Amino acid sequence: MRPGSSPTAAVFASARAAVLVLATLVSACLPGDPSEPAAVSSDPWAGHAERARVLAGALSLEAACGQLVMTGIGGRGSLDQPSRRLLEELPAGAVILFGFNIPPPAGDLRPALDLAQEIARGTGAGIPLFIAVDHEGGDVFRFRDGVTRLPSARTQGEAGPAAVSRAGAVAGRELKALGINLNLAPVAEAWDARNGGFLGTRAFSADPEEAGALAAAFLAAQQAEGTAAAAKHYPGNGSEDPHKAVPVVPAALGEVESFYDPPFRRAIRADVAVVMLSHARFPALDPEAPASLSPAVIGRLKEGLGFRGVVLTDDVAMKALSGEGGAGDAAVAAVRAGADMVMASGGRVAREVYRALLEAVRSGELREARVRDAAARILTQKLRFGLLKGID
Repeated sequence: MRPGSSPTAAVFASARAAVLVLATLVSACLPGDPSEPAAVSSDPWAGHAERARVLAGALSLEAACGQLVMTGIGGRGSLDQPSRRLLEELPAGAVILFGFNIPPPAGDLRPALDLAQEIARGTGAGIPLFIAVDHEGGDVFRFRDGVTRLPSARTQGEAGPAAVSRAGAVAGRELKALGINLNLAPVAEAWDARNGGFLGTRAFSADPEEAGALAAAFLAAQQAEGTAAAAKHYPGNGSEDPHKAVPVVPAALGEVESFYDPPFRRAIRADVAVVMLSHARFPALDPEAPASLSPAVIGRLKEGLGFRGVVLTDDVAMKALSGEGGAGDAAVAAVRAGADMVMASGGRVAREVYRALLEAVRSGELREARVRDAAARILTQKLRFGLLKGID
């Protein structure tokens, strides 16, 4: 997703401000050793996956396809009428919030999110929403007040794993209190000369192992507070902004293995709930399709790196996919390639995506089993984070 329009200098008035924030985070009294990600069981999803498969198999086709859609909504601090109709008609799996949705103070957002959840529970299969926001720190900050403005990932990384873990815990706790249950963070990829112009200070480190370890520390602490995390953007980005064009990363296969994969291996070992795909094209992995539409790239993530969570596309309305026949066609191609959830930043695009998925299944272009597998992966994470309490 696009960082905020203000430059980094506007995020912190001075380096001293960032140091003070980090000092506050590090001094917070949290249990455990903050230098390592929170301990996880050998299988933290035990029992959830099987129940999710049963639930996904019992959904109507309409409800199953709806679970695969993450939609934007309108209104600031309230759910406007078009958005109410959207959620009543489209049994979406998730909602994404942008800065224009969030009022000052941030606490005033909670009634609107509670209403969105009430609508979701009252329609279709009655499945609550993942409610997502980009809350990385630094430039990527959607709130005006009421939520801690974290330093950028690079500043956190320079302060060390203790500060990163504290930042993740603060983010998870504060978002959950607002009714937000999915943070589209952290950026796991390392930065280099290729992606630095796009990522800026959003990555923790230039070293892929360190970037992965710090991303794992952030997400593990956040998820321990009950807010799901999304590591992004697999396999990586190039110099082009995907909002404007298709980034092409001319990395050889060996470089993919040594530089691009390691951060995500670390995030997956820390049991990240979601991995977001980039729209970049890696010719060494797929000479034609961008990562978000590539069976080879998504297969590498799921089978090669062993990721069992939700594979989420970046926004299919971005210009990087403008040559793919429209958002609906891109969504079908992404799900067919192995993506589990499709981000559609606006209501019109979300409706287009939903209709395209339904029509593709009905016509045989998209296998129903693939849709139900994707829905099961989403429901597994909703079970894991307590969203489906009371649902048989």
